[in-house]
Amino acid sequence: MKDKIIASVLAAIIALAPIVSAAVTLGDYPTFLFKNHNLDAYVVVGSGAAPADVVGAVDLAVRLAGESYELVSVSGDTVLSGATSEEIELGDTIAGGNYLDTALKQYKLSGLKDSSVSFQDDTYDFHEEIQLTSTANNLDVETSLTSSDDKYADGVYLEIQKDALTYAFVFDESINVSKATTTDPLEIEFLGKTLVIESVADSDTFTARVGDEYTLSVGDSVKVLGKTVTLKNVFSSGSVLVDVDGVSATVSQGQVKTVNGIKVKPTDYGYSDTKEDRVAVLLLGEETTKTYNNGDAYIGQDKNNPLWVWKLSGLTSNSPTIAIENDFIRDDYTDNPVTVGQCYEFPNAYAKVCLDSLTVNSYQQYEVSVETGVDLTDAGSNWGSSNTVLRIRSAGLDEGLVELVSGNSYKTDTLYLKLDSTNGRVTVFYVDNDNDVTYAGNITLAGTAFDVANVNYQDTRAGDLKFTIQNTTGLTTFALTLDSAVSSDDVVSVWTASGGNFDHLGATADDSESTELTWNGNNIGTKEYDLRTRYGVVIKNPDSNGAADKVVVHVPADQVKAKVVVYGPSGSATTTEGGNIKKVVPVTTTVAKLDTEVDPATVGKHLVLVGGPAVNRLTAQAMGLSYPTYGSSGLLPFAEGEGYIKVYDGVFKSGQVVVVVAGWEEANTRMATSLLQQFDTFAGQLGSNTAVKVTSLSASGITPA
Repeated sequence: MKDKIIASVLAAIIALAPIVSAAVTLGDYPTFLFKNHNLDAYVVVGSGAAPADVVGAVDLAVRLAGESYELVSVSGDTVLSGATSEEIELGDTIAGGNYLDTALKQYKLSGLKDSSVSFQDDTYDFHEEIQLTSTANNLDVETSLTSSDDKYADGVYLEIQKDALTYAFVFDESINVSKATTTDPLEIEFLGKTLVIESVADSDTFTARVGDEYTLSVGDSVKVLGKTVTLKNVFSSGSVLVDVDGVSATVSQGQVKTVNGIKVKPTDYGYSDTKEDRVAVLLLGEETTKTYNNGDAYIGQDKNNPLWVWKLSGLTSNSPTIAIENDFIRDDYTDNPVTVGQCYEFPNAYAKVCLDSLTVNSYQQYEVSVETGVDLTDAGSNWGSSNTVLRIRSAGLDEGLVELVSGNSYKTDTLYLKLDSTNGRVTVFYVDNDNDVTYAGNITLAGTAFDVANVNYQDTRAGDLKFTIQNTTGLTTFALTLDSAVSSDDVVSVWTASGGNFDHLGATADDSESTELTWNGNNIGTKEYDLRTRYGVVIKNPDSNGAADKVVVHVPADQVKAKVVVYGPSGSATTTEGGNIKKVVPVTTTVAKLDTEVDPATVGKHLVLVGGPAVNRLTAQAMGLSYPTYGSSGLLPFAEGEGYIKVYDGVFKSGQVVVVVAGWEEANTRMATSLLQQFDTFAGQLGSNTAVKVTSLSASGITPA
């Protein structure tokens, strides 16, 4: 800035405008320049500004664009080991198609075996599988609406039918298991336990050892079913002498004898001339062998009400099926199907299928109601100051709706729909950033649905959820639809008009009716629980809200999906700590302006004014000086060699914040912009000050003004 005066002190005083005391400080910079994480300010330079002013303004604009973000809470990363997962849309079957494989093997669940087994001098390859049905409505993620059990409320559940889960021991080559005998059985690891098949009766019946197996030396004892079993001797023939709580008996190799209530079956032995070195393998228990048919309760299950049953076939062929499957049903609230954080577990805790979590946990409330006494005169005096309208509102979210009527896609928190029965249309208004009601346009009613607004909440994309309206009975009944991009998922509320105005929800005011609110064509207006749609929208208690003539929904930040995890043997999940991340909010509107392009009294944004009152008209106006005003000790609050930054609150109009970034010379202005570009570095010096002088980019070079 050149050191000359072309304006007198008197002229400056005459031109002096009242300056409002700052309600914000430089320590708040730049938070007050943003609205809903979007930059809500212009960076303004003089139309004849020096290049250094322009460069400084660019630096400021770039830094402000970098501050255009919102903090989004994220859960920690989860690393699965011996497990696999998929995100399932609500209402869908978890397996098949793009979801989980219907047969999960070792490459998906590393704990499952893929090996070989010896049987009667041959070796046979095998693998284990966890099988999931792909049949619809047999193993599905369900909500209170998709399952029709409204007691689910806003919860999500994994419903299951019989035979939906299977564990299978699969031979990869031909094998005739019917050759198994007591002395030469088929021994396999089934669900992590040894299964010894001693004989096969027919295609779906086998006999297996079921007692606990113990290897004992002479003199050793074990507790079985509360009784002490002691191996007293082993004879050269393989017969053994055992004692069960004082009752002794001799049992031949391969035979079964009940001794004092415990069944004993010797299955192997080692004989020595020295008695103490003799050893025997004994099956001990309530049963030592048991015959199983297809459909019988699996080992250890309640035979009258088993959770898991045998699935057997082809045992006399070369392609046997040896498996188990679930025999329980969990398809309504009273059955206690698993919900978030719970699992269906296979016997021996060998594997489990879990409804791990939901992908979205952030929601925004939207309300629809009839409002009276609404002032629409901001949109034009002909609209009147007391109107009855249908209001759509995103409570507490300034840009929760994007109106679609004007063609400008304006973001707002409130829409008003006013019935114009004379012209057969609905007039749409929105509340703008200055809290003024603005006319958007008209919807001509023709019995078809017209788009009113998109829902605009976090990651809901345009068209994911939108409000549409149509007249269904002349100009007396209207359907307002929350239209979902997910198939068969629309929520429709029915509104009645009377006297040329929207009047109430449903056919009768102040009452809930089943038909006044529907989902996918199903009446839900008198449901007494919260309900959840396929997209994940939660419809808040239709009965109580309907009685108050309003519709309340909680919209998720994105489509809700259920994370389903299948764990194999020893499968685990390790979760790292979550936190907040910065999600960029792109700056897509004009940031930079010339001082000749902005009327500060009418512009709907905050202002950052770069350059002193000699080069920037708005700076002069904010400082109460005539334009142009050059340096003089009596006119400017800064002197030669100094830069200057000041924040004004309401200097041009209430609610608007103005930041002046100036200097005695253009180099001093550039230094001031550099400081403000590094506001976080010099936060301590900016602090509670409303103005500072800058002589260098150091703590000592920044002083309160």
